[in-house]
Amino acid sequence: MNFYIFTLAICSIIFLIYALNGVFYILKKPEAIINKKLSKTKRIYEITNVDEYLSNLGKLNLYSAIILYAGVLISLYADKYRYQISMYIYIVIYFAYFYLIRSRFMRKIEKCLIRKETKD
Repeated sequence: MNFYIFTLAICSIIFLIYALNGVFYILKKPEAIINKKLSKTKRIYEITNVDEYLSNLGKLNLYSAIILYAGVLISLYADKYRYQISMYIYIVIYFAYFYLIRSRFMRKIEKCLIRKETKD
């Protein structure tokens, strides 16, 4: 039982940080985190629409954290109570997320970025 609590606590902290990162990007606050992300991105890309870029990046991080945390909860539940069907359902949800939702946000993010080397 202690293993489950320890695993849940560690994963909760990691995914909470990841989710908060997404919320920071959506709200565009605090400025230090936003400026650090933008400065790293601006080295390689020119950002055409900063607000849309940060909003889509924040949503992507937030949804990813929720899906991954749900996976931890479902896997612990399936392991403890021997309900393997829940793992199969999560795998379907995970890949649906990856191929449908994540790819849509990645396309929106890529629309906001122009590589500096390819710019005429």
